[in-house]
Amino acid sequence: MKKTRIILAALGGFALLGVSIVGWLLFGAFSAKSELTEDLDMREAKILQLTGAKIAPTAAALRQIETNRLTLANWMDGMRAAVARGDRAADTNQTDASFKSRMIDEARMLSALPGGAAGKIVKENFGFGYNDFITGGKMPTAAELPELQSRWADVVTFVKLFSSAGVRELLEVAPLAATEPKTGEQPANPGRRVAKRAKQKEPAKESRTVRRSYEFKFLADPAALVRVLNACAADSRFTLVDALTFARTEDEIANRIGESKKTEQEGKNRRGRRRRNVLAEESTESEAPRKGLVTDPAAAAPFAVTLRVTTVDFGTQTDVNGKEESK
Repeated sequence: MKKTRIILAALGGFALLGVSIVGWLLFGAFSAKSELTEDLDMREAKILQLTGAKIAPTAAALRQIETNRLTLANWMDGMRAAVARGDRAADTNQTDASFKSRMIDEARMLSALPGGAAGKIVKENFGFGYNDFITGGKMPTAAELPELQSRWADVVTFVKLFSSAGVRELLEVAPLAATEPKTGEQPANPGRRVAKRAKQKEPAKESRTVRRSYEFKFLADPAALVRVLNACAADSRFTLVDALTFARTEDEIANRIGESKKTEQEGKNRRGRRRRNVLAEESTESEAPRKGLVTDPAAAAPFAVTLRVTTVDFGTQTDVNGKEESK
């Protein structure tokens, strides 16, 4: 009997302990739920306070918005006029024969500009990138005449610019196919489904902006190269410098080192002669002036420059024979 009471007392103790643990867990869960409910109520109250507030622009704010809109519109108009002041269009009065004759006359004028190739900026029979029309017998077609007029006007402008900047010699002119900027929608990510749209987007309007690219190779001093870049930036024609590379045509330091080694080797070869002659030759060489590495910039070798530029027409349709001819 005593043993049975002990067992019952132990079972009762375990039951009481279990009930206490369950009660503690239920109390903790209820407390956490209460805290979350209070936090949620506070957030909801803040949202209702913001959404229920009366927000209305004042008369002063509306006037400022209109002033800013007008200021932006005026600035945009001014910028369009500034970047497009060098725009040109084809001369509709030109025929294929008259324009070919004009190209030849202007090529002669450009060939007579001062430079470092026998006193001229180019060598004889230079075609300025259009050998077929200038030195050959090809006649421009009616379809290519408008684009040819614009490109030839650009070439004339740049050659005059090079001569004014002091370029020694123009080596090559190459009209390039301009790369149009990419427009339109970006392609969707591969492997990702895109929902079909009920309405298709309207096709983009055709841009009136035209880009024309050129590559020029020439010889120029450092100061002349700087003047060329400044002139491109200051020209009324909207010009982008796409790429520029330059290098000395001769390595002066390597040439001087080679001369020193050659002189030293000649001196060693002469040491086999009589000592009297060797001493006389060495004394003569020591008295002779030696060339240093610091030389006159005017006598230094020029840079071989490759310049790639792009001109931009914004479609304002000014005359191809306008402002550029007055330069």
